Amino acid sequence: MSANLLVLFLCLGKAYDILNIYQQAHYHIKSYLKHYFLNVIYTIIIPLPFIILAHFYNIVGYFLLPIIIIYSYFLFLKPKVKLKLSNRIKILIPFNLLIGLIFIIRYYYLFIFYEYLFVIFLYLNIIIFSLINKKYLHQAIKTASKCDKLVIGITGSAGKTSTKWLIYNILKEFYDVSTPDNSINTPLGIASFINNGGLNAEIIILEYGISKRRDMDKLLKIIKPNIGILTGIIPMHMDGFKNEKELFKEKIKLLLASKVTIANYDFKIIRDNIMVDYSFGINYGNNSINIINDNPTSIQAFDCLFKSNLVGNIQAYNIMAMLCVASYLKLDLKIVSNVLGGITNYNHRLKIDGDKHIIIDDSYNSNIVGFKNALKTLKEQKGAKILLTPGIVELGKYKKSIYEELCSSIVYNADYCILVGKHLNRFYYLLKKFAIRVYLVSSFKEGFKLAKSISKSYEYSAILIENDLPDLYKIGFKI
Repeated sequence: MSANLLVLFLCLGKAYDILNIYQQAHYHIKSYLKHYFLNVIYTIIIPLPFIILAHFYNIVGYFLLPIIIIYSYFLFLKPKVKLKLSNRIKILIPFNLLIGLIFIIRYYYLFIFYEYLFVIFLYLNIIIFSLINKKYLHQAIKTASKCDKLVIGITGSAGKTSTKWLIYNILKEFYDVSTPDNSINTPLGIASFINNGGLNAEIIILEYGISKRRDMDKLLKIIKPNIGILTGIIPMHMDGFKNEKELFKEKIKLLLASKVTIANYDFKIIRDNIMVDYSFGINYGNNSINIINDNPTSIQAFDCLFKSNLVGNIQAYNIMAMLCVASYLKLDLKIVSNVLGGITNYNHRLKIDGDKHIIIDDSYNSNIVGFKNALKTLKEQKGAKILLTPGIVELGKYKKSIYEELCSSIVYNADYCILVGKHLNRFYYLLKKFAIRVYLVSSFKEGFKLAKSISKSYEYSAILIENDLPDLYKIGFKI
């Protein structure tokens, strides 16, 4: 095989990989580069000696073959995520092929830096789509500026979607209500919802999600809520913030922009820094929660008993946020209570299925509060208690302290712990010090198979699936 064909093979492989990583990084160059820096040993350090020898000794074919083997293993290591041909990707394909041809014709020895050289085209791609999206966002802003409907905005480190789900299901019994599907909470997601007729209802419920400074400003520029809800502040998505206080300052922008404010006062950082119209909590706030039962959740609040089929004591906070909205709107709380009894957990948020061998699906997302709450639910089940998790990501400087805090909770509530991904090596050895059977596997499929195998040894068992990783964490050696 000629050197040019070998380089072509490598360039095509890298071209696919580059576009795939860029897409799974949600078109953020920082996340894209972070992925390659974490995997630099396989993409640059190991291939570099081979390419140097190939160049100086003029025996390209022999020395490129090992690189092909190494990079092919890196690229196609399972589990892999398929590239989707979005408009952004379609525009980048010609530039990818152009660079590939340049490498083949003249500069084959630069191919190991392909990922980094291509960044200039990624920046151009971002500029092009920023201009396209600007027009799209402007259309949404113009439509929202004419909106005279009641808009409910929800933000917080956890519980946004579950709270939205509860409020939506209750309010639709009284009003025409509209809300985006799933967890759409970005500027483009909300803009798409608005541009596609999302405001054609009496009440609109939106999530406001942020991952870095000034993200809330972009969301509020599109549409400001009449009612603002802050579910809580915990160290989540901390890669874009210096500390918890900076995260809080960004989150409360939603409340400052709202006419009616609702917040969970069991979080010290909230109650110490902002006054709201409706504060609630088990220990703090002007609307107290008295938990009658955990699983399913029943609470005493607003001088009424509210029974539900919702699992997990964290649901008490979600119910209370909904009740504050219901109180403001002067809804009949007896009707609210009846409707609440027919609502179940939102998909992949502590959904329980099975009889003797149950699956507790809490795979959508995870944070320290939700994680510990799910473990308590696991503890309440019969038989062997098995935790299957890839852990929590984007914790920033809080990673060490949060994993140390999780250890005691895992050891107390689970009999087995199956960790998914090599990024949990340190957590694995930390848990090994305790009296718990712990395993480290490379994929969810492998971990679930092991969990099912363990459960068969018992008459009763429960498998808790806690969290799912972003697809970017599933590609390459740093899964």
